Amino acid sequence: MTHLSNEQIEQVLQMPEMAPEHLQSCPLCQGRLAEAEAMRSRLRRAFGALQPDDLLAEQVRAGLRRHQPRWWHRIARGSVVRVAAMLVLGVVLLVAVPVAGPWLQPTTAHGAHAELVQIHQANLLPHMELHAGSSPEDVASYFKRELGLEPAMPQLGVGMALRGCCVAYFRDRPVGSYVVESDRGVISVIVLPDSVDSLEMSGTVNRGGRTYRTGTFARSHVAAVEANGYTYAAVGEVEAEWLIELLETALNVEPA
Repeated sequence: MTHLSNEQIEQVLQMPEMAPEHLQSCPLCQGRLAEAEAMRSRLRRAFGALQPDDLLAEQVRAGLRRHQPRWWHRIARGSVVRVAAMLVLGVVLLVAVPVAGPWLQPTTAHGAHAELVQIHQANLLPHMELHAGSSPEDVASYFKRELGLEPAMPQLGVGMALRGCCVAYFRDRPVGSYVVESDRGVISVIVLPDSVDSLEMSGTVNRGGRTYRTGTFARSHVAAVEANGYTYAAVGEVEAEWLIELLETALNVEPA
């Protein structure tokens, strides 16, 4: 099954009448579209509520008078104020909200970190439907059926339990993601075909004969390791050390 890419989701937001037939029968893509629509609505409400001060509005008007053609001057003064408000909020969003949605592309330096954290955050949404059951066998069967993947699964117990799994998107390609509940927090493990080096993580931890890469984005830690033909990335608002221990249990490595 081929799910919609981020670009296709954005196209549906702009032109609902052009929605592909796949969307009518796919709960996963319907959920992603609903999340994008909710985010757009929140941004619109924020744009409408923001009011710039008189000085900023006048500076924008003066700039328009200097640089715009005559026809532009016929725009209502209130419209200019709204443009100023949008400019201010745009700056605030760029500074304060590094991950606002799939249509806001993160910087190259943190691109992979941001996408992995987005997947984790989506897994935590109340309406997110996780598939398969709470056993490693169910999750493994789902990945095999939907994606042709046969990833390693963590050993449960010792304060860990599986919530389920889903198909996610990383770099506009479908990947597997399963969610683990632990006594330290909820963690997403994302199974990628990409090499661990392509994630551009600066931290390095050598344990159990493997090299783990670590990074941080938007208060979430990421730890990744390459094994058995896949890269496993664990994401959560817990310390990186605990993410590495979780990956060790999945790969049957004795913790250090």
